[in-house]
Amino acid sequence: MLATIPFYALLGNHDVPADAQVEIRYSQGHANSGRWQMPGHYSSRHFGIANGHPLLRVVFIDSNQLEPGDLDKQIRFAEDAFFF
Repeated sequence: MLATIPFYALLGNHDVPADAQVEIRYSQGHANSGRWQMPGHYSSRHFGIANGHPLLRVVFIDSNQLEPGDLDKQIRFAEDAFFF
């Protein structure tokens, strides 16, 4: 039964020394499996709907992205995810 439950992953400090894109590419290559979910360095996901609005909205961010501007992009992404 566990094989049918989605696994929502996000990158962490243990992924930084290696090539983080490997994990993202793996997720994209298995996107139709419904199992491994990690579309990018940051993403959001809605769970359940009530009155046309999500019951739960989860925003996944990768705070290890240290390139100039990446943190600002993620902050804007998170703000947009909650203020649509």
